[in-house]
Amino acid sequence: MTSTTITTRMISTIILFVLNLFAVTTANNSNGTVVNPNSTSNSSSSSPSQSLQLGPINFASYNNYVYRDDLTSAQVVLSANSSEKPSRLIVAFPKGNTGILTYFVPANGSSVGVTTNLESFSSVQDENNQTGLSGTLQLDNEVRLGVTLIGSIRTVRDYTEGNGLLNEIFNWTLGSYDTGHVELVRHWINGTTTQYLRFEDDGGAKFDVTPSSNKTIAPIIKIIPKSLSARNNGGGTPVPANSTSNSGSMRVKFTTTFNLTTTPVENPGYSAPEIFFTDLPSNASQALQTVIQGLKQDGGDEYRERVKELSFLTYDQGALAGGWRFLTCTYYS
Repeated sequence: MTSTTITTRMISTIILFVLNLFAVTTANNSNGTVVNPNSTSNSSSSSPSQSLQLGPINFASYNNYVYRDDLTSAQVVLSANSSEKPSRLIVAFPKGNTGILTYFVPANGSSVGVTTNLESFSSVQDENNQTGLSGTLQLDNEVRLGVTLIGSIRTVRDYTEGNGLLNEIFNWTLGSYDTGHVELVRHWINGTTTQYLRFEDDGGAKFDVTPSSNKTIAPIIKIIPKSLSARNNGGGTPVPANSTSNSGSMRVKFTTTFNLTTTPVENPGYSAPEIFFTDLPSNASQALQTVIQGLKQDGGDEYRERVKELSFLTYDQGALAGGWRFLTCTYYS
């Protein structure tokens, strides 16, 4: 085996290893009155060198999406297949190693499919330095929210990969809600940081929220197709309580924000050409020529997408250890 072949394979293996850091796993159950006074979302403008949108990257039955602009940087992980098991949504922010986890539990033993579209993602900036991400989910069945965590990605990882390791007391409170939306609020122990997770109807969805009188028991939050709700309220043939036919297409917008610092902190991310040099030295080997060509914007597809994935991990104040499970490098002051 020639040294050229070895060098090419080593570099390919390193880039593939970075891709594999997007790995994930499974689990499932839910979570517990405060109002977010600012719920306006705005797409921020982004410079070409910082802007990054990738996905879906399918790995271990999950679809991974990456979104980055001047305002926010996030990885979204969503169950890829329709199933009788709960579908899982994770939004992870490298800033502060924080994010959210929620499960969509299908009603009455039926199955549920939850999908999203990268084009629906946008960064959000509200008052009090609340920044984050918004996107749209498409659900094909009635669901209730299962286990929902808001806060540290380590807590999310411990639950998803630690056989349900979780403090019995859920860590959020029920904020504002009506038939068109529900908002969950998490106040951090530092007394200054507040995190929000909001779901709202974006077409065909109705929210049914039952608060709990016991503060150690989470409220019951259901998302029901409006078509199904109409049939059960005199708009058509009622659906029996034990029926597994609870299907109906719904669009639900999710927004998750937090204010980790008192003032916005900019930490531009690098694009692929800014990470790797692309000028060939005069004595470059054939292996190096092949790799550099692949790293260039006009290079081959074999490397281009993987290099984009790597650029998501790279910022001017540091680099991340990997995808959402490896957000162990706090690069914001």
